[in-house]
Amino acid sequence: MAMSDTFGMSSIPAYYSSIPEADLAKTIADIQSRRFGEQISVSTQRTGFVGSRLVLTEPAAKMWPRMLREALKSASRRPEGWADEWRAHRDHLAAALCACTGHRPEDALGRIFLGDVIPEYGLIILQDKQVDALRASRIAATGRLWLSDLRRYLDRLSEIATERSGLAEGQLAAAILRGEEPLFSAPVPDGVAIRMTAAVLRQEMPPEFQSVDNFFRHRLNQRLLAYRVEPELRHAQLGWVVSPAHLHSDLSPRAPTDLSRILGPVIDELLVADGLVPPFDPQDAMDFGGDTHAASRGLECCLRFA
Repeated sequence: MAMSDTFGMSSIPAYYSSIPEADLAKTIADIQSRRFGEQISVSTQRTGFVGSRLVLTEPAAKMWPRMLREALKSASRRPEGWADEWRAHRDHLAAALCACTGHRPEDALGRIFLGDVIPEYGLIILQDKQVDALRASRIAATGRLWLSDLRRYLDRLSEIATERSGLAEGQLAAAILRGEEPLFSAPVPDGVAIRMTAAVLRQEMPPEFQSVDNFFRHRLNQRLLAYRVEPELRHAQLGWVVSPAHLHSDLSPRAPTDLSRILGPVIDELLVADGLVPPFDPQDAMDFGGDTHAASRGLECCLRFA
């Protein structure tokens, strides 16, 4: 940023980041002081920021999660409101996934299948980039808490598939569990399956955010920056890759599982802080520390409908 050179990394994060001027000036001054052997003084009165202008205050960041929670709570209290509850839980789960992986607000959200989730490693395969076919797929970390919410969602789908096995909605729930229908599909009153779309995602946002529907990508990048997450990890989580040398490249010294191991705890903290998920409950765990046999047992509710 300071030298107008990205050194092989994407320049896009500079537009998503919001860096205090004082921090940037101090970092550059420290480099110059070491390089030239002179103490460079920096004004501490700087209060501006460099980069993104889409910076949410803490109360604003909690508006969307609060709306999603209230919609789910309201639906769960209605008599015969199981379909509304299904859709509300779907919307909440999809929004939380966007918040923790930075999934772009595209219709690709409705093309995610259960098989794209890798629970034993806390990872998910996304295809949210609309250009650059060579990098159409990417891997992102989900953290444990999103997987816990997914587990509750799958348990509910299992109940619906059993209780309504002869009805369209029961068959849809079973198809989702078998990986034949997208994960975020849900029925409308006549039982027809409707996939998640960017338009549906926007509808559940506060009106102030609907015109800037990628605000959660700015939020995630800025929070990871505040946590001093390494640029390569941060760029990989948000899908910013512009050269053959990146975190998941063939010659990278890191494995994809490193993304989950390092970022997982940070993502969990961010989701809890914004009110998107409750603190971790071991009873809901779908994080198995790489134990693929345990992961299979954890998805037993899905396999019953295979």
